[in-house]
Amino acid sequence: MNGCNKKRMNYIKNWRFDFMAIFKVINNDYPDYNSVEHLISYVLDGANGFTGQLYSQHIYPLNSFAITRQMCYVSRFFGKDNRRLVRHIVIAYEDYLQEYIGVQNLLKNIWECMLMYFPQNQWIIAPHEKDERIHVHIVYNLTNFYDGKQINESGGFFTQLAYGFSCHGIMVKPDKMKHIKYNVIYGKHPKF
Repeated sequence: MNGCNKKRMNYIKNWRFDFMAIFKVINNDYPDYNSVEHLISYVLDGANGFTGQLYSQHIYPLNSFAITRQMCYVSRFFGKDNRRLVRHIVIAYEDYLQEYIGVQNLLKNIWECMLMYFPQNQWIIAPHEKDERIHVHIVYNLTNFYDGKQINESGGFFTQLAYGFSCHGIMVKPDKMKHIKYNVIYGKHPKF
């Protein structure tokens, strides 16, 4: 660890939250099958940094076509295919964070948070590594898999979600719990 990272680590240890990450909500619409398939293809493309690890719930993650078809089928089955079908979130971590905590611990944390906050929705988690930096793409179906209800993303939904992710600590040692503060930002994805 170089001197700059040591200073940053000492400064961060004094915060209420131990680490920071960016929680970017992608505001693209994804209103139809083609846009969802384009998104899933991008997320699963090794040329874009996809590491080959894919985590999912209520989906058979065979390929981008199969994942898209399953997500769109649920929305169509419940009559929710006339609006945004999926949500895309990118979580980006600083280099020192992945060095200190470890990529597998970060992914485990996201997995546990997704199970907690989206237990009845289809979702995928796809880690990417570009320029030796980890970031994670999350794509979730807005339509509940069991009853067809849409996720209500109004108000401070994403701030609350990011705070919930923050409160879910990461065990780095048997007796050491760390927390990440997720800063929420909104934006369009330039590739879509």
